[in-house]
Parts: sequence; C-alpha cells; structure tokens
Amino acid sequence: MRRLPPEIVGVEPCPVCHQRPVKLPGLSQPLCLHCFAAERLTHERQAATSPRYVTASIAGPDCPACGSTDVDADGALWWCESCGACTRVAS
Repeated sequence: MRRLPPEIVGVEPCPVCHQRPVKLPGLSQPLCLHCFAAERLTHERQAATSPRYVTASIAGPDCPACGSTDVDADGALWWCESCGACTRVAS
C-alpha cells in the first residue's frame, strides 16, 4: 500500500460506501475508515490460515486500545485522539 495523495484525503467520497471521505489506501482503491477496516478484516481472516503472513494494521473506525470513535487518518497514519494510539498503515 502507498500513501494517498494529500489532496484527496478527507475530500473525495469513498468509492465503496459513497457516504464518508477517503482516509486510507485500500488494497485496490482509497477507502474511508469503515470500509478500510471491513476490507482488512476479510483479508486478515484469509491470511490467518497462513503461518507466514498476518496483517498488523489496527486502523478502523474504533480504537482497539480505548474503544473511542474519535479516530482519524491522513492517508498514511491512523491515530486515536482520546488515548494517543497511532500506527502507520501505508508505506
């Protein structure tokens, strides 16, 4: 995955749900936080059977550390405004 161009983050609508703005790169297109989490969950379930690969992204619409929904992303990083958890999700 690659970082999204800054001019589309938070501006263009998510091509999957058409309701929220894009925040992070998906496997084939930019996605909002909700659609990114749904795509990664499916991908992670498939990868769980492989001993060589596990996705490490925690990015989604809820913080796994504190449960807050006050999260955001900038096309490469995801963070929680409540507890300060942060992770890189694109390279």
